[in-house]
Amino acid sequence: MRARRAAALARAAACAVLPLLLGGCLSRVIPEPPPPPLTYDFGPPPDVEPAPLSLPFTLENVSAPSWLRTPNIYYRRLDQHRGALQPYARNQWIAATPELFAERLADRLARAAPAAADARLPLRLEIVRFEHVYTAANESYVIARARASFDGFDGRVRRREFEHREPAAASVHGATAALPRVADTLLDGVLEWLRSETLDLER
Repeated sequence: MRARRAAALARAAACAVLPLLLGGCLSRVIPEPPPPPLTYDFGPPPDVEPAPLSLPFTLENVSAPSWLRTPNIYYRRLDQHRGALQPYARNQWIAATPELFAERLADRLARAAPAAADARLPLRLEIVRFEHVYTAANESYVIARARASFDGFDGRVRRREFEHREPAAASVHGATAALPRVADTLLDGVLEWLRSETLDLER
């Protein structure tokens, strides 16, 4: 009788321990999935109202090279390999770079548009560079470069290239804080150019 009871207790103990052993083995074989990436946008639009444009524009397109048509946040280490452009791991924009630029630029054009407009001039923006650049392990800057163009009422195409850079902290947090600022500064430059060009068109 005692032998039967001991055997039953041994079987019960084995049944209780076996799932724990299997769980531990499986956890070693099947690792836990990595946490989702942190996502960033450009933050709220600037509070300052843009000066009005004398002629109305509509944003026709924002284009970019294939590697910028992704949510990746890119950095370059000039102190290691000048030609290596790499994405930050586990840190991304909330949308592809052209979408973030398009949202910002469309908002500016809408707020700066004249009250009445029969026709709108199509504006195009091509993003060329948008990255975090390390010159040393603890020194870096961010850069944005783009080309803007539009078709005038006279049929001529106006074009101009824009570039802005500023120092940034040498970390992914420095990139996500400073890249939106250089994007905003570049887009402010685009609107300034549109004001000067449309003044020439009206003369």
